[in-house]
Amino acid sequence: MTVLNTICNIIQTGTLNIFANWEIKGKQNVPKNCPLIIVSNHQSNFDSSLISVSIPREVRFLAKSEVFQNSISKQFLNWYGAYPLKRGKVDVEAMKWCLKTLREKKSLLIYPEGGRSPNKLSRGHSGVALIALKSMAPILPMSITGTAHLHSTARILNPTGNFTVNIGKPFTLDQIPTETYSKEILANITQTIMSKIANLLPESYRGEYA
Repeated sequence: MTVLNTICNIIQTGTLNIFANWEIKGKQNVPKNCPLIIVSNHQSNFDSSLISVSIPREVRFLAKSEVFQNSISKQFLNWYGAYPLKRGKVDVEAMKWCLKTLREKKSLLIYPEGGRSPNKLSRGHSGVALIALKSMAPILPMSITGTAHLHSTARILNPTGNFTVNIGKPFTLDQIPTETYSKEILANITQTIMSKIANLLPESYRGEYA
């Protein structure tokens, strides 16, 4: 873990202990010293920071490219372990970065919904399935509740509320030859991933996967 990550996590943990009721379930399920794909629902801009301080590993993640347009935020996000994702199309460079991160045995956070869904799970996108198949990294499902009201990134410094991070058990996919990948296979894997996230959420939050 970099010095910046350590400092940020110490500060964030402090703000959570001061302003929030914060609970982590299943922390013992986080594997160590291996590539890891973390998949979660996505309620607010605070989620990546909350996940980063909830597990004992440095977390790398994708963030929408728009937040990298400011030079200061771009530098900070790069230091913090984020990479810009161009949404609305297949981002080949982001895919390469994800696979490189996993080859280096690091942890990669992906929100399969592709954006924030504060009230309930929306349908997952198949990009996470493709990354999982190409890397064969273990997949760690988790869920977040209680952050939907944190609309502004400034709330990172004042994260009031009742937050629960629920960490499931990691699982792996069966290896499939690259030439046999199909939309149906990717859709089925995505369904499996999203169902595991949904099972960690209260029933009222499960949306498409209730």
